[in-house]
Amino acid sequence: MTHLTRSGPGPAPSVAAESLRDRVRIPPVPAAVRHARQWAAAVLARAKPPVSGDLLDASVLVVSELVTNAISAVGQDRRPPGRAEVWLAICLAGRRVRIEVHDSACSPLPPPRPGEPEREAGRGMTVISALAADWGWKADPLGKVVWCELAGR
Repeated sequence: MTHLTRSGPGPAPSVAAESLRDRVRIPPVPAAVRHARQWAAAVLARAKPPVSGDLLDASVLVVSELVTNAISAVGQDRRPPGRAEVWLAICLAGRRVRIEVHDSACSPLPPPRPGEPEREAGRGMTVISALAADWGWKADPLGKVVWCELAGR
């Protein structure tokens, strides 16, 4: 079983009146994606008032896509073994969920690929663009951060 390691407060959110914030280290292995989804669902389940089912489902899907991309990026990076890092942070403020995935890969986000129905990979950022109210990425001293904000109803 893959274990997730928790660490101090998460990143500063861009939304006001934060009501929930948490952060977890994700082992950079494909099996950790399932645990990241479960962790995200558990964090959002603690929200008071509760988030809607649609917002919870969208958040878990986005976590899956972002964490999968980050694990792939650190796997392709040329860092020494044991230096790959992936962190997931969730912040809930009002009816907005901000999800940030930090990774230690020094490469920027690859350009979006055109969708091909037969291909199993390559549509993650298209899904995120469709679900998120806003999203982006930025270089970070330790790699990069890909973030998105989902708006609840």
